[in-house]
Amino acid sequence: MKLDAMFVLDSSSSVDEEEYKKALEFIGKVVDKMEISADKARVAFFQYAHKVTESSEIQFDKSVQLGKAALELRIANVEKSIGGTRTGTALEFGLKRFRSDARKDSSVAKYMFVLTDGESIAEDQEKITSVPKMLQSDGVTTFAIGIGDEVNQDELTRIVNGDASRKFTAANFDELNESILTKVLEKQCN
Repeated sequence: MKLDAMFVLDSSSSVDEEEYKKALEFIGKVVDKMEISADKARVAFFQYAHKVTESSEIQFDKSVQLGKAALELRIANVEKSIGGTRTGTALEFGLKRFRSDARKDSSVAKYMFVLTDGESIAEDQEKITSVPKMLQSDGVTTFAIGIGDEVNQDELTRIVNGDASRKFTAANFDELNESILTKVLEKQCN
């Protein structure tokens, strides 16, 4: 399967260091199931809090240059940023990257996985409604993985354009386990 998959990770202050590492491990497990190559799966990654941490970014082409093992290691070692939660801003950054860097071939599936533990600030709420619609019209399928007790279910629903089958939650990062991984990968392959 040809796939361009983007992982968008909330690293705001409400995510503690241990939870953050577990989220990175989860992303690593998903990446490990992919066949990374120029004509198969490519991965993009970045983290955000009050802004996108561009120094954490891995672009689609870079994932192929790195290869799977180096890609997994690089993701596992991304240092956490801090700040408030601006998921709408992160979605907008991801949209720009898909438009500039994703393959244009219609046979390539395009997925964005958003992992977040909290509610975005008020200024970002409009983007959380509008940007996923733009992603969808560009052929990008969004998945929302909400973790913890502070998750705004409405926000997750808007990230996936109302499709509950692409919305996942766990009580905490410890529950980002094989069952959720399996559910996400099943959706990825359908």
